[in-house]
Amino acid sequence: MTQELKKQIISLSKRLMAIESTEPNIKEQEVCLAILGNLFKEDFYIKRYVFRGHPALVLSTTAKKTVDIIFSGHIDVVPGEKLLFKPILKGTKLYGRGAYDMKAGIVAYLYATVEYRKKGGDKEIAIMLTSDEETTGYGTRMLLEKERYRGCFAFIADGGHETGIVLKQKGLAQIKVIVPGKSAHASEPWQGDNPLLKMVRLQEIIAKKFPEPNAKESWRTSVVLTRIESENSLNQIPECALGYFDIRYIQSKDLKAIVTLVKKIIGSRGAVEMIAENGMFSSVEDDHYVQTLVRILRERTKKDISFVYENGTSDAIFFTESGVPASLYRPKGGGAHQSGEWVDTNSLYEMYEILIEFLERS
Repeated sequence: MTQELKKQIISLSKRLMAIESTEPNIKEQEVCLAILGNLFKEDFYIKRYVFRGHPALVLSTTAKKTVDIIFSGHIDVVPGEKLLFKPILKGTKLYGRGAYDMKAGIVAYLYATVEYRKKGGDKEIAIMLTSDEETTGYGTRMLLEKERYRGCFAFIADGGHETGIVLKQKGLAQIKVIVPGKSAHASEPWQGDNPLLKMVRLQEIIAKKFPEPNAKESWRTSVVLTRIESENSLNQIPECALGYFDIRYIQSKDLKAIVTLVKKIIGSRGAVEMIAENGMFSSVEDDHYVQTLVRILRERTKKDISFVYENGTSDAIFFTESGVPASLYRPKGGGAHQSGEWVDTNSLYEMYEILIEFLERS
């Protein structure tokens, strides 16, 4: 890789990272995708889509929707302080929102695909970019289910690490629970029935049945109360409370058990609403493409390559559901969804080279 190309990768990564393409900022999401579409319009067939108001872009080496390899990514990011949208390069570390999750990875996709084709590579490649992964993943689902994009394998730089390839990710469910109570003046609590306390007790009961994981390596179902809402004055016990629970499950029966337990506790006056649900992602260790990636990483790093089970979820599940084998791997970095998000640029450059070699050898 030349120094000039390294500069281009960092420059484009920083340009994208400076755009506040969070969930409500549709215009900023459109700007991100427009930049990529314009920069690479001579290298790809480009198709633009909109799903539930969110833009999506597919840059492909063919006009057909069936390809050899799919690179999947998202340009939407979680909210953060304004300072996070001013990328900073310190030594080999690039800091800012989207460095690790996952705008820099998308830039590596694009330049690697262009270089592979320039070198005479004949595999057909589609780079699928969406803008709603952090909320629903609906865009990727629709590109696969409605638009019928297909590939022999999908590579997703949204999980794993420089020596770890993701083979499994937990299923995701987010539920809203409505707990009834009885309103009263806060000075006379005996006159009411506080639903906020009921919500806290509900979480305590769930935690006994499904204890929270105590380490990253704890591969078990988790249920986390992430928000409680009520409409009332500060001197009033509310009539009802809304609680939001984030569930990460390792088997479908756990999700069913959790919902059944919640309904039993809150009774007939309460209600449970499923807000979002993604199934579990699973790949196989002996897949040809996975093994090709393992060999390349082992040769380059001179280290053992591990297979990772991740607690988080991603758009990978939609490839599993569509019958497209997939796996996740990304460069060295950290701080996803945090204030100190970063990616190691040397590792990012290496991923660019790994992708080219992967295309050549798979």
